Amino acid sequence: MYFSNDVDMSETNKYEKVKLRSFGYETSGKAGGDPAVFLAELNSIYQGKIIDDSIAEILTEEERKKLRSEVSDLKNEIEGHRGQIQQAQERIEKKTSDKEKIQQEINDIRLGKDVNNKPQESFSWMKLLVNLFFLIPLSIYLFLFYVATIYKVFYFDAIQIAESSNGTISALPAPGELSDALSFNYLLLFAPFLFFAFGFALHVLLELRSKLKYLYVALVLAVTFCLDFLMAYKIHKNTSDAQQLISDVEPIPLSQDSNFYIILFMGFVVYLIWSILLNASINEWKKRDIIGRRVDLMSQIDDEIDSERSKIDDLKNEIKLKEGKIKIKQEQIDGLVLPIDKLKFCLSEFNAGWLSFLTGLPEFSERLKTCESVYDKFLADNSLTV
Repeated sequence: MYFSNDVDMSETNKYEKVKLRSFGYETSGKAGGDPAVFLAELNSIYQGKIIDDSIAEILTEEERKKLRSEVSDLKNEIEGHRGQIQQAQERIEKKTSDKEKIQQEINDIRLGKDVNNKPQESFSWMKLLVNLFFLIPLSIYLFLFYVATIYKVFYFDAIQIAESSNGTISALPAPGELSDALSFNYLLLFAPFLFFAFGFALHVLLELRSKLKYLYVALVLAVTFCLDFLMAYKIHKNTSDAQQLISDVEPIPLSQDSNFYIILFMGFVVYLIWSILLNASINEWKKRDIIGRRVDLMSQIDDEIDSERSKIDDLKNEIKLKEGKIKIKQEQIDGLVLPIDKLKFCLSEFNAGWLSFLTGLPEFSERLKTCESVYDKFLADNSLTV
């Protein structure tokens, strides 16, 4: 397949014909494998600027009609993108205005001026003390609960339950179990801190400025629930096996075992309440730093503005890409068009030549990978993939 190399077709009909593979190799060498130059040359081939007209064909009226419909759809999509850009710009303006107001509040606070805080921003000792009133006892309860429960899971088997407690076991920590557990293995003292760490992790994750933070929160809750479920199930199974050793009574099914639900509730649900109170207490304490809270809010607004600007850039790139497609389709409607199979062959030959220059040169390894990605994306964007 042949093409003209940098020939002005409007001024001459002569073509300096060379093989596309060789041209790709030479151009890659001159440009140092620059991906931007590579993409520009691919577009030139796609637009028929460096392809011999002798291999082009004339479209039928039906094909032109289809292209006109595609052009119309692309124009509608571009209008939609422009509307989204306008909305994003309006959101940026509002966020910028909010940021300026917050900055003014910070300046007023530093100058000692009176600033009317929003209710949700005002620190309240009453809220903090109420949270701590429940949080501290629940912390002690969870510590004892998990020490006792893990002790029962790893120490008590069916035979020991049958011998020591007539086939039953308490769902709640019994008096003296903490000392028994620690005498069994002092490392059990640290076991509850795993669940405390999960609870604190929920607070840290909720503070993240990430769209995935709720997914991370859900994963932490799922892991904690699974641990509580497994411990409750293990205690249920040991108790059922112990009862079978003592008598021939059929074991209580899991779905009807009240002890199983009590252990699960007193573990996971209380842990969930504890985590909520911990998060509320930390957030309430943070409200004491009025300026710091506003600085954090401004930082959050900056992140949101950056996100909106990134969306605008992506939309502008989409518009540019679709305008290029419209131009190409319009040229096809108005003139000659290159058959798809021949176009693919031309692109493939040029790509092979371009990449052959970069192959085997360590200093161009990254550009080689980039150009491969550019080529694959170019084919996908122009519906040229198989």
